[in-house]
Amino acid sequence: MAITRPAGRRLGLAGLLHRRRDSASSPQTDRTSGRAASQTRTLDAMYSDPGVQRYATQAVRHISQLRREGFTRREVERAIESGALRRIRRGWYAAQDAHPDVVAAVRVGGSLTGPSAAVLYGLWVPPDVRLHVSVSHNASRLRATEEGHPSACIHWRRSPDSVLNVVESLPSALRDAVGCVPEEMAVVLVDSALNLAIGDLTLHDLRRKFAGQGEKYARVLDRSDGGSQSGLETLVRLRLRSHGIAVRTQVRHRGVGAVDLLVGDRLVIELDGREHHDNADGFVSDRRRDLVLFSGGIERLRLTYHHVMHQWPETERVILDFVRRRRHHWRSGDRPADHLFRHARPGGTI
Repeated sequence: MAITRPAGRRLGLAGLLHRRRDSASSPQTDRTSGRAASQTRTLDAMYSDPGVQRYATQAVRHISQLRREGFTRREVERAIESGALRRIRRGWYAAQDAHPDVVAAVRVGGSLTGPSAAVLYGLWVPPDVRLHVSVSHNASRLRATEEGHPSACIHWRRSPDSVLNVVESLPSALRDAVGCVPEEMAVVLVDSALNLAIGDLTLHDLRRKFAGQGEKYARVLDRSDGGSQSGLETLVRLRLRSHGIAVRTQVRHRGVGAVDLLVGDRLVIELDGREHHDNADGFVSDRRRDLVLFSGGIERLRLTYHHVMHQWPETERVILDFVRRRRHHWRSGDRPADHLFRHARPGGTI
């Protein structure tokens, strides 16, 4: 029988505690309401949900939260005995499908933050094997990370969002991330957050959150562009602009719609992600776009994750050589009579 509040309403964690026990004989999903059904989904399915803290909290709970919601100590012990619940730290418990990074952060003695939390919010996150944990300034008895996290990056917080939060709020997670990752990667995270507009997050919100944090924080926000559709797009934009090259983001071409990057006025760079471009429809659509651009005299270059993340020096040399020969601009007499691209801020001079 499922644990319920005195009024008989199913708890979010109750579904997690008892789903495994109830399904031992016949797997079922509670479909009595959309809310109850959503509460039994794993955190992996919630990565892009602005309510990620709510779902994380439903899978990892402090004993004080369980008691307030009507659970008795014996009921919690039974859930542990059945395998539906596990004790991860004194006073802290996790459902079996709790996200491993959230569990690891609580086991260390804090809450998930920085790039580690950004993953749960659905942001484009650069590679980082460290576990980022926010802990109170007076925390003690911190534990080492388990296998799978070679090290933990501890972010000391004078006043955490809440001592019972297991995932920091997105603005707090971004503040911690900007402080400990390279500036280029910090811009990637901020771009991704602004593009997704999770919880209607704006650049103004981040300026308030980052106020007084130092010059690096101000530079990151000044270089950010919420129009960027991916981290690869952000990285290429930043790297080319560092050479003074005029690069525009998500410029609309009248024949194909938005292109990822426009360098000068006739070089289009498209960043091929795995999801869309690996399927047949995406492949056909990409080639149609290439044909339309080519017919209008537009040069186009497709870059993959490998080009940007693992082969950038060679890739950059090719692009810089192209720019040095002024091939990213129309030659005299070749410029089309009609403007193919809508005006956008170039962010460079070459």
